[in-house]
Amino acid sequence: MGAAPADEVSSPTFTLIHEYGEGRAYHVDLYRLDEPAQLATLGLEDLFDGDAPVLIEWGERFPALLPERRTEIRIRSDGADEREIQIEHLS
Repeated sequence: MGAAPADEVSSPTFTLIHEYGEGRAYHVDLYRLDEPAQLATLGLEDLFDGDAPVLIEWGERFPALLPERRTEIRIRSDGADEREIQIEHLS
């Protein structure tokens, strides 16, 4: 997407949200959150209202949070060195 060099992109597990390219893209990791109330402090609604893509890991843990119009990408291990990638556009 060109928002940041590849070596600067990492999982935001400990910070929950990484911003790339001064707001050109956001990467969110919801793995460590347990309750919907924990999401209230993240400001995700503001990110969704913007023009930048918001990439969410573990979004299936909080389906009510996800915008109705979105693209879901599922990655599944299909052996030791292979992955199956499914892409679904929802509206």
